[in-house]
Parts: sequence; structure tokens; C-alpha cells
Amino acid sequence: MARQFQLSEKEGEAATAFVREQIALLAEKQRAECPDCAKALKRKKKPSYCHLHICGPYTGAIGGGVQYLFTPTSLGTSCTVRCFGVEKDITDYKSW
Repeated sequence: MARQFQLSEKEGEAATAFVREQIALLAEKQRAECPDCAKALKRKKKPSYCHLHICGPYTGAIGGGVQYLFTPTSLGTSCTVRCFGVEKDITDYKSW
């Protein structure tokens, strides 16, 4: 029997905002450390990046940069989002 966990609308919005923030931070960090991106940015034309960083941070062939961790309890289910190693509890405890 499969168990299904869902985010509320408020939790979904919090997760989306957190993930976007972490992706932007990681992308800028990776682009700053990448010599190919630095060369592309020095050309003074429209911003461009190397093939690894054009769409955002590089996470490998299968991605896996974002995880949703659900913890069922007797009171309700808590949810933590892990994005590239940084965690945030997005549980709407007021809805319990």
C-alpha cells in the first residue's frame, strides 16, 4: 500500500520560494567559481554562461538537488525541504 503526502497551498508557496532562493544562490556561487562563465561575462554582450551553468546550478546528470522530507506524527505530518544541503521546515503548524 502506497502512502501519499501532499503540501498545502501555503506550504507549497513556502517550498517554492525557498528552492528558488537556494538555486539562485548556488548558481551565482558556481558561476563565480567557473572560469568559462567569467570569460563569457567579460565579453560585455548579453549575459551568457558556460554549458553547465546556462540554466542554473549544475547538479549532475539526474539532478537530485531538492528533496522533500515528510515526517508523519500523531498530530500531523511535518515537511522539511532540503535544497542542495540546506534545510528548511515549511510545515504549516497552524493548520494542525
